[in-house]
Amino acid sequence: MAAAAHEADTMDITMKRMFHHVAVFCAAAVLAFLFMEHAGDRLMLVLIPYASPLLFLAFRLAGTLCLYMLYLLLWSRRKGPAVKIPEAFIFVFSILYLFILLTMLFGRSYDVYEANYIPFHTIREYIDRGWDHLYVWSNLLGNILPFIPLGGLLMRLFQRKRWTLAGILVCILTIEFSQQALSRGSFDVDDILLNVLGAICGAWLYDRLRLRAEQQKG
Repeated sequence: MAAAAHEADTMDITMKRMFHHVAVFCAAAVLAFLFMEHAGDRLMLVLIPYASPLLFLAFRLAGTLCLYMLYLLLWSRRKGPAVKIPEAFIFVFSILYLFILLTMLFGRSYDVYEANYIPFHTIREYIDRGWDHLYVWSNLLGNILPFIPLGGLLMRLFQRKRWTLAGILVCILTIEFSQQALSRGSFDVDDILLNVLGAICGAWLYDRLRLRAEQQKG
């Protein structure tokens, strides 16, 4: 009887947790879709005017997963030890992220090819334009923020800083030269510098979070 009662209690707790996480995931989806509907879509049309409906959907799904994983990492710690993010969520997020990144990088062609081989030349032009220009911020942040998750994913894959840095350089140089070969962008050494900066920030952030999680376990 005691074993049956314990099994029933365990099943009840499991069901409550399942419904709890389903509710949180649905709430994250609603928030992500509302944000995109009222603000994100307009911002995307400014930054990515060639965005397809599939890309809009991918941003919504990625936003949902980000909010849900943020809940797992932060809010759940108030109730006990840190919750490990399921591998399936990380896999799905990685696929969505790569789809978004590749669409942004290879989704349009350029009629006029331009090249800049002088480090910091384009960045100085941005600064000369003034920080109040949307063009400046969209180009600076557009070359840094999209590569932050790439650094985190590579740090998770390689675990070692030296291999992660090598992976970052290989990935970004491959992307840049592929854009050049396919006429999908202009070669700019400053873009490479900003992309690498974003990826390094992502790798550093992942490493800090990993160390903090290990300290909490210990």
